[in-house]
Amino acid sequence: MQLIEREAGLEGLIVRPLSAACLEPSLPEKQGWLDRSRLLAIRGRSRKPQIELARQYDLRDYPCPAGGCLLTDPEFAARMRDLLAHQPDFTLHDALLLKVGRHYRLGPATKAVVGRDEPENQRLLASAAGLAAGAGDARLELADMPGPLTLLRGADGPEHPMIAARLTAAHSKARDLREVRVLVKGGGRAEPQTLTVAPADADLIASLRVGSQ
Repeated sequence: MQLIEREAGLEGLIVRPLSAACLEPSLPEKQGWLDRSRLLAIRGRSRKPQIELARQYDLRDYPCPAGGCLLTDPEFAARMRDLLAHQPDFTLHDALLLKVGRHYRLGPATKAVVGRDEPENQRLLASAAGLAAGAGDARLELADMPGPLTLLRGADGPEHPMIAARLTAAHSKARDLREVRVLVKGGGRAEPQTLTVAPADADLIASLRVGSQ
């Protein structure tokens, strides 16, 4: 918060009424423009004090409380660092994609995102619709049983669909089979391609994983 004040050229001038009592007095408080004794001391991640305050003032139309900045979450922060390192010109849709699934870095310009359940599969489908499609963008799913949906995003090296297919199989009920058939759709292909792969082992998964998942 101090950095924001300095960078905005407003050091000492910003008053935070909900948490001012936890902070050093601001200039308006020092000058007596505000009664510091009436300012609150809310701190921490819980939103219960704010909800109770809203109830007291009969405020009902307010945004759903959130759990804080996503960048404080180690897993999301690792994904953001990875995105900044490999795709500095990313879009809002690319950033939103960081909130979904398991993320794997397959190459400097290629990543795979594997859904963890059906709601995430649906979110990946929706994300794919919002992304600016590239030549290598593709969707993968098991050919013979339900399982995760994987979004293969970025430049399509010849080995990347095979690796993404192995990751898809590894995160499904077919993980213990010797061979699994995986459908690859899109990625510049007029028709779905069927790949027969062995599920990825733990070492391959760990070597490609972005953050802890």
